[in-house]
Amino acid sequence: MPSLYDPKSGVWEIDWPGRVSRYDLVFLTPPDDPIQGLPIGNGEIGVLGWFASSQVIFAVNKSDLWDDAPFGRFRNWHADEEEYSTTLRHGFRIILDFQLPVFDPLYLQQFQARINLAEAVIECSASGPFGSVTFHGFVDHASGVFVVDVDSRLQENVPLTMKLQRYGSRTFSHWYAQVNSNPELGLHGTTALADQDGAYLTHALTSGTFAAGGSVITRNDVRTSYTVEDSHTAAMTVTGSRDKQLTVLAAITSPQSDDPVPAVKELLATAQASGRTAMFREHGQAWKAFWLRSLLEFGDDYIDSLWHLTMFYAACSQRGKYPGRFINGLWSWNHDVQNWNFYFHWNQQQIYWPLNAAGHHDLITSYLNYRFNGLPYALEDATTAFHTDGAIVSDVCERRGYNSEGEFHNHTPVAQIAMDFWRQYQYTGDREFLQTQAWPYLREAAYFFESLFEQGTDGRYHAREGTGYEGWIQLHDGVSELVYGNVLFATALQAMREVGADDPRAAKWQDILAQLTPLPTVTTDAEFIRDGQYDRGWFKGDDTTSDTLLAAGFGVEEQRWLTSFLPETPDGPASQELFELLAVNEGKPKLPDSYRDDLRCYDGIFPWVEYAVVFPSGLVGLAQQGSNLYRTVVDTVKVTACPGMGWCPLGITLAWLGLGRETRKVIDYWPMYWQFFANGWGHYGPLAVMKAESILPGRVSHIMVRDASLPEDEREQHAHALRMFPFRHMGMEAMSVFATAINESLLQSHEGIIRVAPAVTEDQHARFTLHARDGFVVSSEIDDGKPIWISIESLQGDTCRVANPWPRVVLFENDTKSDSLEGNIVEFATTAGHRYMLVPDESVMETWQTISVAYSRNDREKTHASGYTTLGLPRLF
Repeated sequence: MPSLYDPKSGVWEIDWPGRVSRYDLVFLTPPDDPIQGLPIGNGEIGVLGWFASSQVIFAVNKSDLWDDAPFGRFRNWHADEEEYSTTLRHGFRIILDFQLPVFDPLYLQQFQARINLAEAVIECSASGPFGSVTFHGFVDHASGVFVVDVDSRLQENVPLTMKLQRYGSRTFSHWYAQVNSNPELGLHGTTALADQDGAYLTHALTSGTFAAGGSVITRNDVRTSYTVEDSHTAAMTVTGSRDKQLTVLAAITSPQSDDPVPAVKELLATAQASGRTAMFREHGQAWKAFWLRSLLEFGDDYIDSLWHLTMFYAACSQRGKYPGRFINGLWSWNHDVQNWNFYFHWNQQQIYWPLNAAGHHDLITSYLNYRFNGLPYALEDATTAFHTDGAIVSDVCERRGYNSEGEFHNHTPVAQIAMDFWRQYQYTGDREFLQTQAWPYLREAAYFFESLFEQGTDGRYHAREGTGYEGWIQLHDGVSELVYGNVLFATALQAMREVGADDPRAAKWQDILAQLTPLPTVTTDAEFIRDGQYDRGWFKGDDTTSDTLLAAGFGVEEQRWLTSFLPETPDGPASQELFELLAVNEGKPKLPDSYRDDLRCYDGIFPWVEYAVVFPSGLVGLAQQGSNLYRTVVDTVKVTACPGMGWCPLGITLAWLGLGRETRKVIDYWPMYWQFFANGWGHYGPLAVMKAESILPGRVSHIMVRDASLPEDEREQHAHALRMFPFRHMGMEAMSVFATAINESLLQSHEGIIRVAPAVTEDQHARFTLHARDGFVVSSEIDDGKPIWISIESLQGDTCRVANPWPRVVLFENDTKSDSLEGNIVEFATTAGHRYMLVPDESVMETWQTISVAYSRNDREKTHASGYTTLGLPRLF
């Protein structure tokens, strides 16, 4: 049997760097919009590049450049705090100006820019009547120094200027509805300096003063001068020979209490002493190790490209002292504008959902450290706001961990975060992490959750009044509280046993679990189900499996069971979105399976909150297949399936339920709705509003914007329109939801069982290496929807349980047949460091032939099959 996988070594015989460079992001026209630009980083420092006629501009940001508010617990949306809240500030810009319009499409003969994914490098070449320019830039994986090699061969001997520039600004946290009109806020505190060795900027924050610096290493007969242009700009100017070959080094420090300029000078001097060649060699080795942790070929090149970009952007933004925020990551480009500004729990957590399966457990560490460091404030707020012990985490938190007090009606974030800690332990097996972080966090979350349940006259424990996720309608027996109470108490008990603890409150947790009221349901409505088939959503016409749907909870004011979605009956002709009108005018097909007049959200209830039963809680999955609850969950998910928001975990939920056809439909549709930008960046949505704001410079806010600086009684009176284009932004959550759905369709390992190809289509061909819980690394090839072999490497030596895809399993351990197993679930002991091959019969191994393949590096843009979206840009000149 021919295969690219070598069962003896556990290595895929796919050439390097071709296995990754086939997914390079390529622009054949200069991206002149920063949000469509070229992002790279080392996890702590992010660099975003774009073009403007004679210039290439790089925005440089760092994860710890924080201005902290003088207050702790805060009030998101409170006008008195607008522009005074804790915020992340931008670093600086580097503007390389070649003086002649070498990047203007009017004068271009040839252009190519790419993100070289294998090495995390921006590469660019441009040529035309004014000459040619090439450059090659990377953020050093170890030091964070930004290194740019430049080769300029122009027709005229003009200076090459490189400006280090920083202009602060307001954050515009609530840009679409509330702003502070004082234009001086955020502007001051920057100083420019220069000496014979370099150009520098400093900026004072409440957390200290940071410095940025740049220097030039010349490689031919040119000279460099360093000057101060103004308080916000320091310049490096290269003159001499008409042809200029040089290397630009740029660095940025963390905030510190003393003068930061010596620190940035040391960074630059160390980089220069190390040499570009040595730095790049170590940088490339680090990125190669990153990519070799996993392999994914889903069977569709565009889908594979987006998956690899998702991993890349996580690695570029989530290795720092603080996690890159879900909005713009570390690539905020419009000065200090920080849309949404804070860490929003629902959105931020989604960045990390696909990372364990890809083997990137280290990229979750920054987020978990941030959450653990905020635990003291969570404990304090449980006492002061709820008069109970344990920990409460708001939907909205700032970088120190302080909660926004206006969102305390959603009680579940602390439980979901606790489960993030547990998931990290399940994948890594790190006992110290379990002892010092995961178990303490689980314990405090469980203490708080005790207070949310009271025993009724029926003997059952019921959830007190609260909201379903981020909604505002008050519910009794809210589905999200019941779900997370169930999984949190069960997990806390398991963690307690693992660390050998004996908590006196464990008996209460067990009692709540034993007597917890069932999940809320409603009888299916004729408006959702008709003649035994779904009458709404993407799967209209499919047969139903039950006669009930999950409910969101019992409305306290409404005095009835409520659901997060209602059927929509249009009064007139169906509306058409502006985005779709433009797309159809460009020759694209109509958006598939129209949803706009089919379903509508129940205003005040978080959309799809019922999905909490499946994901991310893990309460219901394939282990419950065939049960009444499973059938109810399937009907609930399928009848409300529509592309409403980019953060909706629809595809993941369908995969956890083993619905391969439905999962693939969501995956195939995803780029049409949620990839907004040419670099693959997505958006949380909604499509109709956000897409228009991203592509139409003249569009104004659909909400009149209030001025928070005015007295309260004048804010509404003087509300005004605001252009949206300057505040366009991306959201990392949509890409991560997409990648997670792909992972879960190919491999699942919750419920203590490894399942290979649990939610693929019958005709799917794929290959992968992904990571499973309990320290297993799983590789497989899928042919016509079935695995033809499974390889499992054991990192921890735990017992392995695998869902059997064949009549029997022949087990090989390190190339030697060890057993023949039958049954729906096969189980075998493992030894750490050993590899286990599972095949349907001995002939698979007897005829195995390892072959190799060399993939070509991508050299152009890629267009999705729908025609609605593109990765990179085609030649447009």
